[in-house]
Amino acid sequence: MAAENLRVLESRRRERAPWKVAVAAVFGPRFRRIALFVGFLGYACLLFPRDPSFEVMTLREGYPAKRDLIAPFQFSLLKDKNQFRVEQAIAARRVAPVYSVDASVTASTHSLLDSLRAAASEPGGLGVRARRLGVSPDAARTLAGVDGRRIVPIAARLAAQAHAAGLLPEIEGARIDNESAVAMVEKDGMRLRTSWDQLQDVKQLRDLAWDEGVRAFPGRPEAAQALQELVLAVAPPNLRYEASTTERLRTEAIPICGCDRWSRSRGFR
Repeated sequence: MAAENLRVLESRRRERAPWKVAVAAVFGPRFRRIALFVGFLGYACLLFPRDPSFEVMTLREGYPAKRDLIAPFQFSLLKDKNQFRVEQAIAARRVAPVYSVDASVTASTHSLLDSLRAAASEPGGLGVRARRLGVSPDAARTLAGVDGRRIVPIAARLAAQAHAAGLLPEIEGARIDNESAVAMVEKDGMRLRTSWDQLQDVKQLRDLAWDEGVRAFPGRPEAAQALQELVLAVAPPNLRYEASTTERLRTEAIPICGCDRWSRSRGFR
């Protein structure tokens, strides 16, 4: 074969555009590795978000924090001495006072009423017996008359009702040193929470006896007066204040630590 008939075919190297060369240099294998690593970190952050409690804050004395801070342990905050004393006094006043039912008073009332019923069967005997109890001469004369036998049963009923509810000398005086809405009444070995409205005092019993006398003896104020005096004479208060028990309960209720206890469940600003 003739030499001039042979042609050597050489491969042509295709020239790449300059901008493609620049892009390939920037977004090469190294860039792809970095991008993959950054993407993995971002994905991990989405899976495990940062706990707000780990946020670093700059706290300045006298300025409130931006959010509540929860302590992982218990600690104490000392209170002002005057504030602590006020809280102690409030805690003591909130303790309900303790009273006990004096059964001997009720028994004495029954005995007096029995003697009055017996004296009513004798002419003028009720008046004499009533005078010994301390009623006024006018009331004794009324009791010695025809109204005496009607007055004694009414007095017995009012006395029984007052003693059953619990009779105090004065409710306002009993409540002046405490803020409790109830009183603790000990009866038959049990201590019952009793509202002050359920109890009676001598003033209430006096008013109740007068109103009852006015209804039972219309137009006869002397009879209402005799009933009022007789009820007060035979029905003294039957609730006895238990000072030692009340003071013990107050002592137990008074806080002895002048600090607030804080824990994980409580925060501060």
